[in-house]
Amino acid sequence: MLHRLRFVVDRALVFAPGASIRGLVTLPGGVPAVGARVAAVGAAAADGQEVRVWPDGSFALRDLPPGSYRLEVSGYVQDAV
Repeated sequence: MLHRLRFVVDRALVFAPGASIRGLVTLPGGVPAVGARVAAVGAAAADGQEVRVWPDGSFALRDLPPGSYRLEVSGYVQDAV
C-alpha cells in the first residue's frame, strides 16, 4: 500500500551552533517510513536542511545554526511486502 505523508511540527528549537535534530518516522503499525523526507525550515532560507529517512525510520538533521525551526515530513512511501 502506498502512503502519502504530510506532517508538520510547528517549532523545534536549536540552542547551540552545530546542533542536531534526530527522530524516527514510522507508518501506522511501526513500519519505518523509508523514502520520506524530513525538512527543518528556519527563519532564514540558508538555515534550512532536508534529509531522507534511513531504512530503520530514523533521520538526523546535523550542524544546524541556533534558531527556531519548523519540521516538515513529506513524501510517498510503500509498505514493506
